[in-house]
Amino acid sequence: MNGAKILLVDDESENLDRLTSFLSQENYQLFIAKSGEQALEIVSKQEIDLILLDVLLPGIDGFQVTKEMRSQKETRLIPIILVTILHDTQHRIKGIEAGCDDFISKPFDKDELLARINSLLKMSYYRSQLDEKQKFNSIVNQMSDGLLIFDSEFNLISINDKAKDYLLVEAASNPIDLIKHLHQNFKVNRPIDATVFMKKEHLAFDIERIEKEGMKPLILELRSTLIRNSIGEIENIILLIIDVTIKRQEAFRKQMFLYAISHKLTTPLVSISGFITMLKDGNRGNLSPENKEILDKCSQIVWDFKRMVQKLLTFRVLTIENINLYEEIHNVKEHIEKLILKHLLAFEGLTIQFDTSQIEMGLQLKISPSYFDLVLDNLIENAIEYNYSQIIKIKISAHHLGDKVKFSISDNGIGIPAEEIEQIFEKFYQIDPWGTGQKPGFGLGLSTVKHIIDECDGEIYVKSKINEGSTFVFTLPAG
Repeated sequence: MNGAKILLVDDESENLDRLTSFLSQENYQLFIAKSGEQALEIVSKQEIDLILLDVLLPGIDGFQVTKEMRSQKETRLIPIILVTILHDTQHRIKGIEAGCDDFISKPFDKDELLARINSLLKMSYYRSQLDEKQKFNSIVNQMSDGLLIFDSEFNLISINDKAKDYLLVEAASNPIDLIKHLHQNFKVNRPIDATVFMKKEHLAFDIERIEKEGMKPLILELRSTLIRNSIGEIENIILLIIDVTIKRQEAFRKQMFLYAISHKLTTPLVSISGFITMLKDGNRGNLSPENKEILDKCSQIVWDFKRMVQKLLTFRVLTIENINLYEEIHNVKEHIEKLILKHLLAFEGLTIQFDTSQIEMGLQLKISPSYFDLVLDNLIENAIEYNYSQIIKIKISAHHLGDKVKFSISDNGIGIPAEEIEQIFEKFYQIDPWGTGQKPGFGLGLSTVKHIIDECDGEIYVKSKINEGSTFVFTLPAG
């Protein structure tokens, strides 16, 4: 193997000169040592690929050097060829016991020497690869999460012990058809096949393991990631399996509680809103300007409260029904501009500038308008609520990207701390810029957005800088 680093250890200059003459023509990098001590010093400082080691050395001999090398973790895999005199059986036995890999006899035959070196360098490479694989497998099998590795054709090439436990796979040697196995043994909340994992850089969804005799029920989250080579081709698909049973059960309890609360709040809110309207209309006498101002503020508070309750009800409905992909929006730009008018009216006390010049003309979407409105409403409200500029600037762009439409919504708001970006799409999570705990809402807006986009087989991510603003980028199916 050209470029390999070879250490020559011999106390006789004539032998070293001859070895150097043979090997320098093969483009090896050569290092010279004239004693065992010097050889050990070199390998402690330099990565060596192979050692040609004379048996008879002053001080520490070749056997002791070999034993010392084999006892150290850093040098135990370096191939060692012991140089002996012809037919020296005793030395050969002692060399094998010390841990050498091969022998070469004096005087040297050039072709034999090169053949042995080349063979050992290849064996060393395979040995190191095996050693690294064993280390990797050892670490992977100690993981608390399941891990599966597939090749570019979605053939399983590795599975750790935790994944076998979670997926009820008994023998590692038996290849499994993962898709078929999941559909036969688990409740899968979305139709999947191999192409689902190969189409998206990152994918996450839940499966449920049903309770059986001697086996508790589990909710497992599957997260896949594509590994690409230097030219962008898929090389591997990594699938992580995480037990999220407790997390999902806790979220469900919160969801049920909030659903019950939202229903109980709806009735009194309707009554309060009706009484305020009655007073504002003068049905109970004329109002002074001061009282009218108070009622206007009360109306705004009730409207904000009703909006929060409606978000709770909407989120509940979204989590129990399938997103309708059979409706379409035929003019995306026109639809967005109508939504913008609604937000300008709702936030009439603020100065908001919308820029829709980068929305491609003629775009169509394959999604129910009501779900698309939920996505845009929540992202626009988010851009307004986390913005304290005198002029709030929101830029919306959209263009075709294959069978998707790629959207971008940018603002000049306060930005999102880097450590919180990974959490903002979680249910009930809210960023509290001042740490007061007084941020209105329930933290369901961005979670609702992500849920809809995920169900539409789209993706969403955010780029943000503190005090410069945020940009939410997402895709939806083109019409």
